[in-house]
Amino acid sequence: IDIGTDELNTENYDVIVIPAPSIDFTPDIITKLGDFLYNGGNYERDLIYVQNGYATQLPNISEFLAEWKIQIEPSVIIDNENMVQAGISAIGQMTYAPTLEIADTETVGAVANATLPIIAPQARPITVLSKNNETVVKEVIKSAASSELYTGEDEAGEKGAFNVVVKARKETSSGLEIIGSDVLVIGSPFMLDSAVLAGNNTYNNANVILNVINETTGKEA
Repeated sequence: IDIGTDELNTENYDVIVIPAPSIDFTPDIITKLGDFLYNGGNYERDLIYVQNGYATQLPNISEFLAEWKIQIEPSVIIDNENMVQAGISAIGQMTYAPTLEIADTETVGAVANATLPIIAPQARPITVLSKNNETVVKEVIKSAASSELYTGEDEAGEKGAFNVVVKARKETSSGLEIIGSDVLVIGSPFMLDSAVLAGNNTYNNANVILNVINETTGKEA
C-alpha cells in the first residue's frame, strides 16, 4: 500500500510492515501510524519497522519511535571476534556480519538448531530510552559483548553488547482483559535479505525472525 495516500484501515489490516524507508515520513503519516496502533482505544494492532542501513536523518520517524522508548543510533555494529562472511543479494557481494545472541527467549521461542548463527550485516544499535510512559520494551536480540560501534572515525568506538532487535508494547485494560499494540524494530535490513533467509541450514535468521513475528502478532505457528 501507499502509506502516504492509502487509509490504514484497522478493519482490513492487523500489521503494518515498514521496510527500510530511505526518506522521512510527513507528520500526517506519523499521525496515521499512531492512530492505527491506538485503534480507537482497542489496540491489538502491530507495526514492524526495519531500519534503513544508510538513511540516518529521519527526524519524524525517530520522534515516533522515541514515543515507544526506541532510538536507533547512527553508528554500525562490528565484531572482529564473532563474525561470519555472508553473501547479501541486495548488494550483490560478500560482507562480514556480526553474529548475534538471543536476549529474550520468551519472544524468540524455540529454534530447531541453536548452533546456527543469527547474523546482522551493517546493523545499527538500538537504545532503549527512559521515558515516563506506559511503554514496555523488551531487548530481543543483541550483539555479543565483544562487539563495538563504528562511527566512521579511525579509532574504535564503544564496546559491549548492543540491541539489534527490540519489541515495544503499550497496553490497556478492557474489562478483565489486557489488550495492547506492539512495535517491533529490526536494526539491520540485511537480517531479512533473501539470501540470508534462504540459507536456513547456514543461519538461524529465518527461524528466529519468523518466531519473533509470530509471537508479536499472536500466531502460534
